[in-house]
Parts: sequence; structure tokens; C-alpha cells
Amino acid sequence: MEADGIVEGFLKSVEMHGLKYNRLIAQKIKGIQKDLANAPFHRLGQHTNCDSYFCNGSNLQNTLNLVPEAENNEIMSEIQNIMSRLITNAESLLEN
Repeated sequence: MEADGIVEGFLKSVEMHGLKYNRLIAQKIKGIQKDLANAPFHRLGQHTNCDSYFCNGSNLQNTLNLVPEAENNEIMSEIQNIMSRLITNAESLLEN
């Protein structure tokens, strides 16, 4: 009986405050931020941080990894500076 009251209270708090919805949105934002931060590495052939839904590049053995060269030429830091604006505003990329 007491457990039913706890469940009912939880469901009402979710309904009243949208806690479940807010948590879902926050998870989506973090996922988008992670993918955006990884995108330059993915594009340049480094797939160690790619999730399986994103690509299967980490399974490819003959992939050319240009990240070290981009880092040596400081191009990577410029790319990351550009990407940081997208990452910061990732929330606006979600459809509400």
C-alpha cells in the first residue's frame, strides 16, 4: 500500500514538473555535443570515439588517420575552435 503511494507521488511529480522530459532532453543535448566534438576526428580518420550508431570506422584496418598531422599543423585547434560554437549551442539544434 505504501509503495503504491510512492509510485503515485513519483508519477505526479513527473507529470507536474516534467522531470522525465527534462532528463531526456539533457541526455540528447549531451549526445549531440559528444558527436559534434568527435566529428572532426571522425572525418579525419580517427574513429576510436565513434559510437556504433555513428560509424563502423573503428573496424576498418586500412583507414588513414590524419589527426596527428592536423594537430601538428595546428589545423585541428582551429577546427575545434569553430566546432566549440556549435557544441555550446547544441540545444538549439534539437527540434522542440
